[in-house]
Amino acid sequence: MKTYQLTITTSQHIQTMAQTTAILAREKVNIRAVSFSSHPPQATINLLVDNLKQAETALSEAGIPVERREVLAVLTKDQPGGLDKLMRILERERIVIKSACGFAAESRIDAVFVMEVDEPEKVRALLKKEKFLLLSVESLCEIEPVHYC
Repeated sequence: MKTYQLTITTSQHIQTMAQTTAILAREKVNIRAVSFSSHPPQATINLLVDNLKQAETALSEAGIPVERREVLAVLTKDQPGGLDKLMRILERERIVIKSACGFAAESRIDAVFVMEVDEPEKVRALLKKEKFLLLSVESLCEIEPVHYC
């Protein structure tokens, strides 16, 4: 079970983000999670969407350079130390995290940590051995994140 995010690298920060959200809205693709980081002159937009292929096609056809990147979506406990347990394992094994985002689920029992790593197969096997649940893109899209605002 592999999960993917769409990654857009651009120098046109807000313009590309606005164009991306307009295209996905028109295509009725739901953005389930987004992370944005800017390190001028480049910015990176990472998107988890409910219809990867449709989003990738629509963005590419509009001239937005988009990459499909494998990520691991790990279910953790939404409590103090929940993420720490995962981080200690990754640190022990010297896992390199390229990008990540996390959110608490509406239940306030679970949280999800989504990460792009150097060696996804190795990390997948490690996390299964350590009894972490890895979420498919379908499972990820069913989770309702907590809304803080």
